Amino acid sequence: MIRKKEALQPPPAAAIPQPSQPLYYPTLHSPPPPPTEAVSAPAASPPSKATPALPPPKTSASSHPPLKCPMAGTFYRSPGPGEPPFVK
Repeated sequence: MIRKKEALQPPPAAAIPQPSQPLYYPTLHSPPPPPTEAVSAPAASPPSKATPALPPPKTSASSHPPLKCPMAGTFYRSPGPGEPPFVK
């Protein structure tokens, strides 16, 4: 069966949901004004309680010495990009 284009009803236009409010609000913050007066430190502060000393760092139970090299375990196939490899 062949139908004419005029006989077909066009599909309803899909309504695109519009956000009720914008998703992004640009905010402009101005820097705080410079202080006009020199701020002085308090003359005398009450003695504070002594802070407890930190416990000593735990020693590891490993038989291996600690690694202090930040590049430990990095493998380089060649001395640089585009250069021949160290070993073929």
